[in-house]
Amino acid sequence: PNAEIFGIDIKDYSEQSRGSGIKTFVADQSNRSDLEACIDVFGGNFDVILDDGGHAMDHQQVSLGYLFQYVKPGGIFIIEDIHTSLPSYYPDPDFKVNQDETNTTLLMLEWFMRTGKIESTYMNKAEMLYLQEQIESVQIHYRDTRHHSMMCVIRKKE
Repeated sequence: PNAEIFGIDIKDYSEQSRGSGIKTFVADQSNRSDLEACIDVFGGNFDVILDDGGHAMDHQQVSLGYLFQYVKPGGIFIIEDIHTSLPSYYPDPDFKVNQDETNTTLLMLEWFMRTGKIESTYMNKAEMLYLQEQIESVQIHYRDTRHHSMMCVIRKKE
């Protein structure tokens, strides 16, 4: 009952959330200026950020790269629907997986788990370095083998 919930969406849902205690903001999650404007309004130091947005590779990675700095130490950043990194199951061109699949969020996270390095064509060098220094752990969760639904939980260092 004491939670503060902030929602970001590319569409305006303020009318639907009126009176719910949820504060909303219209923003494109792949646009750093929009994310900055949102942080200017809502502040930072979030316990949890849950990305259940556009599911495109640039959306997921720009959001993580930009917003992770606003997760408080020990907090978590969750990315829903990283199964959109699997074009053989989810071939939607709106997810923007390149031909050789080297730009996927799933591959980026698996690479970090193996090497401790973040490599993303959608993040700037400062964002990648910050993530490498501040990520405590990455856990990838699979719903089941029939649906290929996947999400990840990224914990920030204390």
